[in-house]
Order: sequence, then C-alpha cells, then structure tokens
Amino acid sequence: MGIIVAKFGGTSIGDGKRIKKAARAVVKEYMQGKKVVVVVSAINKTTDDILEIVNRSIGEAITEKQMADIVSMGEITSVRVFSSTIESLGVKSEYIDPHMEIWPVITDSNYLNAKIDFAETEIKSREI
Repeated sequence: MGIIVAKFGGTSIGDGKRIKKAARAVVKEYMQGKKVVVVVSAINKTTDDILEIVNRSIGEAITEKQMADIVSMGEITSVRVFSSTIESLGVKSEYIDPHMEIWPVITDSNYLNAKIDFAETEIKSREI
C-alpha cells in the first residue's frame, strides 16, 4: 500500500470551499487504497492576524515560549477543521498535534528556532 504525504498551505485551505476541495482530494486517494498523511498550515492569514494581535496587545514583552504557543494555534485549529471535514465526507480521520503524546517530531527547546532531532523523530514516526 502506497503512502502519500500531502501538505496544504494556508491559501489552499483559505476558506471552507478550499478546505472541502482539499479534503475531497485526500479522501479520493484514500479510497484508492493509499495511506494518506496530511500536514496543514494555519488557515489563510490566521498567523498574520495572530501576530498583529500579539504585537498590539503584548508587544516586546512576550517570551519566545509564549509566542511559540500562541502562534501554533492557527495550525492546531486548521488540523481539527480539516480532520472534521474528512470525516464529514465519510472517512475516519485522526489528527495529531504537538500537545499529544504520540506527536512524532522531536526538537530541542529553542522555541522559535528549534532544531529537529531526526533520529528520534524517525523512531517516533514509526510508532504511529
């Protein structure tokens, strides 16, 4: 069975119509017998909007840890929307995010400029 890794950027999932179109493409591949792993960015302009709000409300006082946590909310939201859209099309979907124990990407603790530990990430990825 083939594995497809599909990455959808913010513009390609920029609204409900585009999310459904992308989800349909994923479902089509799955229905043809392929395993599909999907990576999604934050929905169009979400990160920019979050950064503007942070800048106006907190400014320079924000820590790197706080910024990393806040800015990740766009992806955390979009993965849930995308997974739910796949399920609305009749296919079971499971999302994972960095707050989950099974998250496979292992990095150092440099919040806004982390380096990936590729050896550990490879091991964790095989567990999924």
